[in-house]
Amino acid sequence: MERNCKILSFDRLESTNSEAVRHISGFTKPIWIWAKTQTKGRGRSGRNWHSGSKNFFATYLQKPNEPLRDIPLRSFLAGLALHETLCVFTEFKHDFYLKWPNDVILSRKKVAGILLENNRQSNENYLITGFGVNLHEAPPLEDVPVRKYDPGSIAQLTGFDISSREFLDRLVQKVNKYEEVYHSDGFWRIRELWLEKAFDLGKGIFFRHGKVETMGIFEGIDHNGRAIVVTPDGIRYFSAGDMFFEDSKDVVGN
Repeated sequence: MERNCKILSFDRLESTNSEAVRHISGFTKPIWIWAKTQTKGRGRSGRNWHSGSKNFFATYLQKPNEPLRDIPLRSFLAGLALHETLCVFTEFKHDFYLKWPNDVILSRKKVAGILLENNRQSNENYLITGFGVNLHEAPPLEDVPVRKYDPGSIAQLTGFDISSREFLDRLVQKVNKYEEVYHSDGFWRIRELWLEKAFDLGKGIFFRHGKVETMGIFEGIDHNGRAIVVTPDGIRYFSAGDMFFEDSKDVVGN
């Protein structure tokens, strides 16, 4: 388990990220918050995160030391930890990929996501990292507001029956592992490892930021974690937005 941290377990929460906010005022060391059931999970841009039964919901609360501008880079660290945890539980028999900026893809279906939220209190920054994994159940298609890829579950796609609590224990270990890599080798190493697992690198995409869409080729991420997109007008860099690949199904707009 992680050095010097607390793990709080709940049978039911509205949101593990929201619960993490309530623990900031008494923060003394990193906290993991895990719930068997989550009723009001959320994803990026305020979207709902479908929380089916026996799926995985957990949040890591910490106080990072780096400048505020570097905190978003931890999304890639978290992605590596989640990717490796999934590989371990499925005996490295399946090809999981990391999709910019915060999704895990298996068989071209989204099976997991990460949500980073920074909360500033008393002139201190606190990082809240939420993890959601469809271990046993994927959301109905009508519950997915912006469908870059159809959702899937680990049980459906691999046949593995994974315990949510056992998944937490291994994820804590992997997050700790990549925290050490980040602090010892810097983001350049995290970036290198992330690119080895990047989804559809070098493939055609369209990128949506607000109401603006850009077509191009996804060429990776830069040292600031921005998506690099080669367009007919030159190279563009994106720090936020939604990336859709050529076979994506954009069913409903934002």
